[in-house]
Amino acid sequence: MAGKSTKTRNTTSSSTRPSGPGSSPDQREKPNPADETMAQTTQAFRQELLTSLREDIGQIIKSEIRSVLEKEMEGFRADIKVVRSELQSYQNSVATELATIKGTTGDMEKCLSSCTDDIVTLQREVARLKAQSESLQDKCEDLESRSRRNNIRIVGVPESHDSSTGAVSALLQRAFSLTEAPVLDRSHRALLPAPRQGDRPRVIVARMHYFQDCANILRLAREKQQIKLDGMTISVYPDYTARIARARAGYNGVRQQLRGLEGVRFGILYPARLRITHNNQERIFTTPEEAQTYINKNFPARETTSNK
Repeated sequence: MAGKSTKTRNTTSSSTRPSGPGSSPDQREKPNPADETMAQTTQAFRQELLTSLREDIGQIIKSEIRSVLEKEMEGFRADIKVVRSELQSYQNSVATELATIKGTTGDMEKCLSSCTDDIVTLQREVARLKAQSESLQDKCEDLESRSRRNNIRIVGVPESHDSSTGAVSALLQRAFSLTEAPVLDRSHRALLPAPRQGDRPRVIVARMHYFQDCANILRLAREKQQIKLDGMTISVYPDYTARIARARAGYNGVRQQLRGLEGVRFGILYPARLRITHNNQERIFTTPEEAQTYINKNFPARETTSNK
């Protein structure tokens, strides 16, 4: 029974099997039109469904992106408004500060202009007062010098010696071998503290009554330089003001260089000018620097010796 069944199935299968390549076209199975329509319909539906899905998905994505962007834009707008508000506030404050500075600058310009005018006026006034002060100083110096014309300064007299007018008059008579004792108005020691033991004695300042006596004693003092008397070595000089004395002392170095030069004569003129006579040519210098330049130019050998 089993063998028959198998054979029957085989026979049936072979009878329903389509023809091979060698069979005729009429014997092939023809396509079903309904199946083709169904397939087309399915394909069209699929395309329509995909298109719809794409559109829906695109709309959903667009809406999500739009909502996110709108939220972000709202945040940006809020931040921009805050920044704009801050910038506006800062701009207003800067404008206020600039207006204040501008006003202050204007006031300062006015003040500076006024100060400049005042400074110019003050400078002119200071220059005038300076010239007036120098003129007054010169006048005071001249008046003081004139008041000292009859004065002499005696250096080297010990402190133990009397400085009264009679004692000083007798001292001058014996020192310069005068026929008569000069008349003195007054005499005193320099207004300084008394020196200690062993220090140099103070100078005696004496005022002569007659100018001729003063000029004669100063002439004799220049001739004798230092006078020895009763164990004392005294010198007599004119009584110059401190200003003139400093100016005349400035020539000491120059005078030291001129000493010993052959054919050169020199002397100090009042108030503080140095006169040098060389080769019958007389030159007068008002400052030690000018005199030193003249010596360096005309006596180079002397300059080298003094430098050594």
